[in-house]
Amino acid sequence: MQPFLTRLAAKPETEAVVVLSNAAGADDRLSLDEHSDFDVGLVLSVPMKSVEWRPEPSQTYRLVRDRLPAWLPNFSFNVPVPWGALEVNVHQLIYEYEADERTTWDDAKCEAYAGTGRLLFDRTTRFEALIRQKAGDRDAARATRLAWIANRLEWDIDILPHRQADRGELLAAHYIVTRALDELVEACFLLSGRFVPNQKWRFFVLRQQSLLSPSEMAQLERALRCDPSSRSDLERRIVELADLWTSIRRSAPEVPQDAYRAFAATQLQLAAVTVPDAVHESLGERGYDLANYLLADSPESVAAALTEGDLPEEWTDDTMGVRAG
Repeated sequence: MQPFLTRLAAKPETEAVVVLSNAAGADDRLSLDEHSDFDVGLVLSVPMKSVEWRPEPSQTYRLVRDRLPAWLPNFSFNVPVPWGALEVNVHQLIYEYEADERTTWDDAKCEAYAGTGRLLFDRTTRFEALIRQKAGDRDAARATRLAWIANRLEWDIDILPHRQADRGELLAAHYIVTRALDELVEACFLLSGRFVPNQKWRFFVLRQQSLLSPSEMAQLERALRCDPSSRSDLERRIVELADLWTSIRRSAPEVPQDAYRAFAATQLQLAAVTVPDAVHESLGERGYDLANYLLADSPESVAAALTEGDLPEEWTDDTMGVRAG
């Protein structure tokens, strides 16, 4: 592949060339073998206007096609090798699009370029700086993503599987538990401070980097096994995952105790801290609920607000108790 990579780097429009995935020879990847593709990142410099930026990259690509060089290869083609054919995948990026502050990189992209990629050519070194910037932005978002995962695990390990099974949707219940397993694996990477790799590498890296102990890996494997027609097997899988998640979060203080509320504060509501949050410690959970229901605009107005409006009958005693307090 070296002659091909050399030709890529020699093109005047080429900003950077990066060998990706196991072709890069990263420590936590298997070496390139007869089952591998050869993945290379080709970064072009293509003049574009700010107004041509679109959230979906392919939409921007269509707008600038008249500015692309004629030598661009297809994304996928084959080259002959001793064991047959090697599929080459050329992942093509426009530097100006990637450098736009509106463009964000997900974990898979950060892991590919910042984690395991090998930068072979960088015309002005600005792509290397961009990799560091995008990876740093993703690091900053890790706590938010962890809150989302912790919230999903509360629902996907126990609540939703039981609800679907009780509805007679046993296959759906098993499917949700399998989704929870994938979420738990992602949490392991987030808690270790690593980017989450492509799914095909996750179990390999978990073992290779000892992100789970051998007994925890065995528990994860048992949770993966599934008889989709069995309710008892569903319950077994739920117990395995619940125990494993409890074990993991016990040594992870960064996992919020109330994952649902932490997730809602960052993802589902406009204000991170509200008046009901402020009165929660003094008035308790029911006071928190009442303050939300009555739309109190300050902690001082909560008691006054409780005397106004129509309240559900079930809240009468709570209301009187708060007033008395």
